[in-house]
Amino acid sequence: MDDVASSARAWPFLVARGRRRGYRTLLAPGFLVAAREHGILDDTVVPSDQEDQARVIEVATGAGRPLTVVYATHVVTSADIAEPGTGPAVSPPRDEHSRPLQLIYGFVCADGPIPEPKDEDLRMCRETALGVYRRFLGDEEGFAVEPSGEFAPRSLVVRRVTPSRGPAPVRPAGRRATPARRPASVPTGERTPDGRGSLLLVTAAVLIAVILLAMWLARPNAPVECQAAEPSSSSESQRPPGSPAPTKTACLPGWRKTADR
Repeated sequence: MDDVASSARAWPFLVARGRRRGYRTLLAPGFLVAAREHGILDDTVVPSDQEDQARVIEVATGAGRPLTVVYATHVVTSADIAEPGTGPAVSPPRDEHSRPLQLIYGFVCADGPIPEPKDEDLRMCRETALGVYRRFLGDEEGFAVEPSGEFAPRSLVVRRVTPSRGPAPVRPAGRRATPARRPASVPTGERTPDGRGSLLLVTAAVLIAVILLAMWLARPNAPVECQAAEPSSSSESQRPPGSPAPTKTACLPGWRKTADR
C-alpha cells in the first residue's frame, strides 16, 4: 500500500563532461558521496535528444536502498558558463573534439517514486548544477565530487509503506503443553544401574572368593598311611616264634615327622 509523502526529501545531482574529461558525477546527494556510491548516477543516467524533458527511473544502491532519479538533459550555452559581470562568448562552448557540452541534471528522492515531476524542481536543480559546472570547467583535473544538500520537492512523492507483520498467534487459555513421556525401558521409581552399583557387585564377588579360599586352606589334612619303625635284626631274632609281624598303621603327618626323627 502507498500513500502521499508530505515531508519527502530530494537532493540535486549533476553528471556532465568537460572540455577534456568525459562524463562523470560532479554533484551528488551527501549520503551517496559519504558511502562512495555516487557512481551509480553516471552508471544509470544517459543523455537525451529532448532537451530539459524530465525522465524518471528507479535504481538501487549497492546496499539495496531504493532511489527514484528524476533527470533531464541540457545543452550548455555561452551564457550558462559566463562569469557573473561578463558577457557570454560569441561561439558556443565545445569540447576538444568540437562536440557541444551537455549536462545531465536532476534530483534524487529516497522516499518513494514520483509519477509526475514538477518543472519547478528541475529548474532549481539546473541552476544549482550550472554553478557546480562552472567550477568544474575552471579545474577539470583537480575537481572532486561535491555533496548536495536536501530540499523539499514540489513534485508528488508516493511513499512506499512496508506491510507490518501480523501479531503472534495467541495460545488458548487453559491449554498446557503435553508433558514429555518417560522412556519405556526405565519404569517409574526405578533407577538404572550406575557405576557405584557395578563397583559393589565386584567387591562382593572378590570378598566371597577370599572367604572360599580361606576355607579351602583351613580344611583338615587327610590321614596318611605310616608304619612303625622297622625292627632291627637283633629284635627280629629275639621275636618269639609264631608271633605276628608288625602291621602298618594310619597316622597324621605329625606322627610321621615324629617317627622320622
